[in-house]
Amino acid sequence: RDWSSDVCSSDLAITGYRVYTEPATTECTAGPTARSCTITSGLTLGEHYDVHVVASNEIGPSRPSDAVPPAALHPSLASPSWGCTLDAMGTVSCYGDNFAGRATAPADMGPATDVSVGETHACARLVTGLVRCWGYGDYGKTDVPGDLGAVDSISVSGYGSCAIQSSTKELRCWGNSPNWPSGLGPVATVSISNGLGCAVLTDHTMTCWGYEWDVLAAVPDDLTGVHSAVVAGRIACAVMQTGVATCWGEYGTQTLGLYPVDHISRGGLDI
Repeated sequence: RDWSSDVCSSDLAITGYRVYTEPATTECTAGPTARSCTITSGLTLGEHYDVHVVASNEIGPSRPSDAVPPAALHPSLASPSWGCTLDAMGTVSCYGDNFAGRATAPADMGPATDVSVGETHACARLVTGLVRCWGYGDYGKTDVPGDLGAVDSISVSGYGSCAIQSSTKELRCWGNSPNWPSGLGPVATVSISNGLGCAVLTDHTMTCWGYEWDVLAAVPDDLTGVHSAVVAGRIACAVMQTGVATCWGEYGTQTLGLYPVDHISRGGLDI
């Protein structure tokens, strides 16, 4: 694995680098001028691993036994001055502009499995499946319905929040957003943005909704076998079970030249 010279941007006197993978217990080390090292054992073909590079002025013989992978970043695309992270232990931490308490995750929330960040609020799915929301609660977007119960997934926008109810696979939304659909049938995943949304049903079909004039509300006719989808700004993307990804919206329709794609997030691609 190669890495660039800007792994460490501080003035620290670098004496070496350590590279390790999660969840595999394997690593390699390199000297201060090296930009690559090769991990030759402990990996299984076809499995996904997170690769971490540590620059130091005192490289030890091995990584810490309690090393935790860096937190997954969930920035607010609508308001880039803040966001939240979710680490491997389920801890949600938020940063940046704390308008209306949006960058302060509830201290009593407990571990989470997912977090979704909007313009002025955020919601987390806890390990229990329950939902906690915080931040600016206009339109009631932080008021989780009392009968919601456990959910499979969550997604929030600047105006509202949506979740898939575990017991019924029903799409449940609260807050303020136009044309929220009802009676979709069993839903697998959902992604919403300001005034727009897309849901993938359990039969791997897809439906989108929003303002009537918006091109995102029209799903391309040739999409079949949809695995997951995401809406960000004025662009929607879908990943098929085949690993092919297609995006459409303000700039037309385009099939991505990356293959296979497993998941698309608002912040990037997991390939």
